[in-house]
Amino acid sequence: MTSSEGKVPALVSTEWLAEALRTQKTPDGRPLRVLDATYRPGPASAGRDAHDKQHIPGSLHIDLDQLRDKDTTYYYTMPTPEFFAEFVGKTLGIDKDTHVVIYENELFYKIMSAPRIWWMFRYFDHGVVSVLDGGLQQWIAENRAVTDEATPSPKPATFKVTKTRAEIFKNYDDVLQNVKEPSFQLMDSRPVDWYDGSMPSAYPGLKLGIMKMALNIPFPNVLLEDSTKFKSADDLRALFQSNGIDLSRPLTSTCFVGVTACILALGAFVVGKEDVAVFDGSWDEYSQRGPEDSMTIYEEKVKP
Repeated sequence: MTSSEGKVPALVSTEWLAEALRTQKTPDGRPLRVLDATYRPGPASAGRDAHDKQHIPGSLHIDLDQLRDKDTTYYYTMPTPEFFAEFVGKTLGIDKDTHVVIYENELFYKIMSAPRIWWMFRYFDHGVVSVLDGGLQQWIAENRAVTDEATPSPKPATFKVTKTRAEIFKNYDDVLQNVKEPSFQLMDSRPVDWYDGSMPSAYPGLKLGIMKMALNIPFPNVLLEDSTKFKSADDLRALFQSNGIDLSRPLTSTCFVGVTACILALGAFVVGKEDVAVFDGSWDEYSQRGPEDSMTIYEEKVKP
């Protein structure tokens, strides 16, 4: 079965997921795989530990550390197509017909890592992927079932990457060329207190600073106030426009390490702009390689 990406919602509701779990297939008849992308700072097992305590029945945990290029010094850059295909096929039981739904249980910012996994699937040309709007917190608020019982390992599947979506991916050279000859807009998703340097770096060894050409749209602003759910398409469109973004022009998102940048890409997708690129290395890479006159570097802060 094939389906254009435009027919698959970027966000699915708790009602949609509950019905798909009940019937064990999506409305268009596809097999379903639900992934819990919960991440926790601290021990490497922290996200999985949270999953083990409570998760949507039938879901499998996936960690950003499992899907990164471990041959670089950067935090979360993209793995090779071969590694991605083998991991999601053999470990997660996903093939090219599977509708993947990703959720998380982010306690502080309400959203963090699920959109990164969503974007990676799309980059590897698997458009049949969605994020659960509201995540586990919304699911629980509606008194829907959770469990601490481990999901059995799925039957291995074959996932083939025959092409990548180059239009939604930017590397350092792309961004450097844009500094010299601007061809796309750049937005930075970091919260204000990291964007302006008032908070210590979230990552050891990663200096504080910004790319001067980037407009700041803090990623928590895509969510409804006091909620884990996304704002309406109209409100998201207004958010981008009020921050100087022209949605009719090419657009790339960046952040600290390429994770929360994907949240803005998801928000833009909801609005109908499906070609937002993500700078994979983001500030992590640019701060180490970019021309000094294109950056503002802040004095190093020490966590209290």
